Amino acid sequence: MDQHERLFLMTDPATRKLVGMCTGPDSEGKCPRAAEPPFDCIGLRVILSEGRDADGLPFTVTAAPDGRCPFAWIDEHPPEDAATHP
Repeated sequence: MDQHERLFLMTDPATRKLVGMCTGPDSEGKCPRAAEPPFDCIGLRVILSEGRDADGLPFTVTAAPDGRCPFAWIDEHPPEDAATHP
């Protein structure tokens, strides 16, 4: 997926205020904002706002395994097709 077709909203978990936005990982799973951790999103609550079947799915970023973008799992594990898995 082209990273410019989606938008992640990053919010402060205590205040719930929007503190940033990101388009997610590049095609190799790397962060578009930094070459290595710590990434801006660590410790923040993230909501996928648009661009995937998981829109609205909130999660908290606690780590960046292997220095990869913490949002890369969304591209690596697409939602199951409801038509084939009722």
